[in-house]
Amino acid sequence: MATSLDALEALLQFRESASNSTFKHLPRRNYIPDLPVPNPLDPTQPHLIESDVQSIVVNNCPSTNGSGVRSALSDKPIMSPNAITVPDPLAMPTAEIKSARHLPPSCSAIEKLTTAASQSWIIDNGLSIIDTFFLRPIASDTTFDVDIRTDKIRDALKSKPQRGKKRDDLNRLERQELTRTRNREHAKSTRMRKKARLDDLMEIERKYVLVKEKEMLHVHRRQRLIDFVEQRSVKRCRYSLRLYELANQEILNPEFYVTDAVSLTSANSCAVKVLAHGSSLDLACPKTLSGLICVDFAPETTDICDLSLYWSTTTSSVRSFPPSVSLSNLEW
Repeated sequence: MATSLDALEALLQFRESASNSTFKHLPRRNYIPDLPVPNPLDPTQPHLIESDVQSIVVNNCPSTNGSGVRSALSDKPIMSPNAITVPDPLAMPTAEIKSARHLPPSCSAIEKLTTAASQSWIIDNGLSIIDTFFLRPIASDTTFDVDIRTDKIRDALKSKPQRGKKRDDLNRLERQELTRTRNREHAKSTRMRKKARLDDLMEIERKYVLVKEKEMLHVHRRQRLIDFVEQRSVKRCRYSLRLYELANQEILNPEFYVTDAVSLTSANSCAVKVLAHGSSLDLACPKTLSGLICVDFAPETTDICDLSLYWSTTTSSVRSFPPSVSLSNLEW
């Protein structure tokens, strides 16, 4: 059997003999050596290596005798009729190593690894092949009818302290269904809590608006009563004449002054203490009385609908009166 050294010596001898025979027919300056080389495994049959095949174009210069003949070789590789073109054996291992390194594992290899790992996992966990059928590769168009044990899923949902232990008794599909059920229940409870919280906030806002409106109504009613008593209202109320009539039973030409804050006696009633200064009935001397004026308002308005005046038993002839009560002195 021929060794690599014998093949290399035969290659060098053949190349030297081919170079000598070629240089005899062609000028050296126009020749590019590119000839078949022997097969390293079988030196008796020459062949071409793909990396050594090149196109040769030879242009003859004009002859010295002035004929001007110009010849050119076609750009076809010089090949013998019996030469066999094979891949470069020196470049093959590198390409194979590189491609094998970067290519993903085949489906058969993955199937073998998956099957082996699945079988070992099944044996270690004491499960049956039916519960772990999902570990085997399944075609995309293949469908299976698998019974999901809903009773075990319900038990796992209800047993929160033993959720991990109950989950171990389920297969993969049942665990997925358990996870989906828990997610649905969590989303539902979250929506219900948000809705309940929104209802609570809306109820709090509604109550706040009602209280605020009621407070503003009370403020306006107090101010309306003070303006009515001291005759400072822009639009004179028709109950002013009635107030004068009630006061004229004790004094003449009364003038009222508010001495205390307005108090709310009921939902639509207010009362205020006043001093009434005027003349006695016999016009003998001035007279001052203290009294209590009570008014009733129409519901949700500041319109006076009823009036009453109550005199106290004490009388006084004081000519100086306290200033009118303003809104800043009112007690809320």
